[in-house]
Amino acid sequence: MRYAHKDATGWHEIDGSFTIGEGLDMIQFAAGWPDQVTADMRAEVGLVEIVEPEAPAEHVRVLGSSLAGTSVPHRIWLTEPLPIEEARAIVWARAKDIRQRRAEGGCATMLGRVDTDPNSQSKITGYATDALAALASDEPFIVGFTMADDMVVTHDARAMIAMHRAVQKHLNACQEAAAAIRDAIQAADTAEAVFAVDIEAGYPA
Repeated sequence: MRYAHKDATGWHEIDGSFTIGEGLDMIQFAAGWPDQVTADMRAEVGLVEIVEPEAPAEHVRVLGSSLAGTSVPHRIWLTEPLPIEEARAIVWARAKDIRQRRAEGGCATMLGRVDTDPNSQSKITGYATDALAALASDEPFIVGFTMADDMVVTHDARAMIAMHRAVQKHLNACQEAAAAIRDAIQAADTAEAVFAVDIEAGYPA
């Protein structure tokens, strides 16, 4: 909690050690004192808890704050709108994090859900390449593949190729969703509108 005291010039927020009064009436207080004493003791020296507003919106930059009020200090944020390019950069960075998380978060295939992190993608591509070669040469292909639930499921060549196709469709869908989000961010014409873009929209399950 934050506290303030009032004199003839207005409210003064307490930060660290502080003094109240002037001349022979001046009293020095140690940092942290307001939180270590009772409400009555704070009231005796004129300390009042600051009423805090909601946090400023994301689309503004906080320049500072002031205190207003007759008997109780209320904080008022001093803000200015974020430049729209700065807002776009912030939101697009968040959107890219979501794109990566969704792309690498796994997908459904005909024989169950598989991981789609880079290492898993590499393994699936390798097995699918071997499966295609096996089909082309009319050779048998069987592999036990560890699924997202850690169960090992046997895949023949066609099932392995189908898994690879499912993963590629998943990755493409994630790229398309992110591209639509990027377009929405660029189309927004105010910082507030940029932050209102749904950066979770359009992704596959």
